[in-house]
Amino acid sequence: ASRVPRSKVLRVVSLNCAVGSVAAAREAASYRPDVVLLQESPSRRDVEALGQSLYGKRACVAWSADTSVVVGGTIVELGSNHKMPACANALRVRLKGKEVLLMSVRLRPPQFGADYSASGYCRGQAAARRTHRRELSEVALWLERQGRIPTVIGGDFNAPGWDGAMSELPNVMHDPFREAGIGCGNTVLNDLPVLRFDQIWVSREFRGIKVRACRTQNSDHRLVVCDLQLTH
Repeated sequence: ASRVPRSKVLRVVSLNCAVGSVAAAREAASYRPDVVLLQESPSRRDVEALGQSLYGKRACVAWSADTSVVVGGTIVELGSNHKMPACANALRVRLKGKEVLLMSVRLRPPQFGADYSASGYCRGQAAARRTHRRELSEVALWLERQGRIPTVIGGDFNAPGWDGAMSELPNVMHDPFREAGIGCGNTVLNDLPVLRFDQIWVSREFRGIKVRACRTQNSDHRLVVCDLQLTH
């Protein structure tokens, strides 16, 4: 990352805030991000206050209780009135001289029932994957209706990066952790991370510079810090 001037780096931080923890959201802010993607968001008022503290009058916020986007830039009207997927929230902004689309997602958590037999476990995982495929296909359709634009999608996918459900994302998207990841990248659980549920995916206009998972104090997830360069 040292070879790329900070002015040319887009730093995206994504964090599941553990059922609305303001303290967790403030941890994300401590990494000097250009973009913050939150899941299990704090209240609208708290998220807007976070934006003001980071970006002042340039703060732009898209809020829901499940997914939020916070960025310092200028909002550009979304290119379609098509309904936003239930699992997502997005902003189209002009940022560092470029127009970009930023999306926070949280896919449905796996359902854990009382049937812990091998067949019951497999059925539960298969059902979760079908749900994730449906959610991501809805995201892909919505993105297609926005037209070609540099895009960042990040959040809590409730599935690891190698899961087959990720194939539903548009084929222009890639996982920058594979080119610039440091360490194993696992984010859940914070104290004993064994899976990489929290991820950031980017369109081909972006190159990953450095991607890492960082321990948190106020969430059960680790946060993701992703440094990107917009190549064209």
